[in-house]
Amino acid sequence: MLSMTHLLLLSVIIASLYLPAHAGETSPDYAYDDEESSRPPEHLEKSTAAPLLPYFKEGQVVIYVNESAKSVKLDCPVKNYDAQHHVIMWYKDETSVTNGAELIAKNYKIDDQFALTIPVENATKYHYSCRIKPSDVRRNITVEFQNSNGATSTSWSICIIPSVFALIYQLFRN
Repeated sequence: MLSMTHLLLLSVIIASLYLPAHAGETSPDYAYDDEESSRPPEHLEKSTAAPLLPYFKEGQVVIYVNESAKSVKLDCPVKNYDAQHHVIMWYKDETSVTNGAELIAKNYKIDDQFALTIPVENATKYHYSCRIKPSDVRRNITVEFQNSNGATSTSWSICIIPSVFALIYQLFRN
């Protein structure tokens, strides 16, 4: 008898799953036709294409200036820049120098192309970077002096590394 009760109870449960929740009710709230489903809701703005990711062709740049120069101009040639979605900011080491087109630090100038002009005496002491926010894409700029004969100063690594490679090549060649 107990198994018969279980079967009866199980059939009632299964049958209740097949009954509609609102039997016989027809509501216009749940009527879906093709015309309404193809339109976006009225309260949402039309979707726009996502902004492209900004980038620089050269992310690391060394600018050479003459020692007699009073100032140096650092440019920010960003590609895919969109003024509605991006902000260009200049940094001296990790300290902000500009906030968009607004200068924060003294003794600097910024033009309408976001090029930063800095005094030469400050230029070689720090590392500058042009950063595109919010993606934080950056161009790092180092300023170095030219020698009096017009030649650029080179660091020891540029001179030694090719010599080391030449030595290693000779060792493996023999």
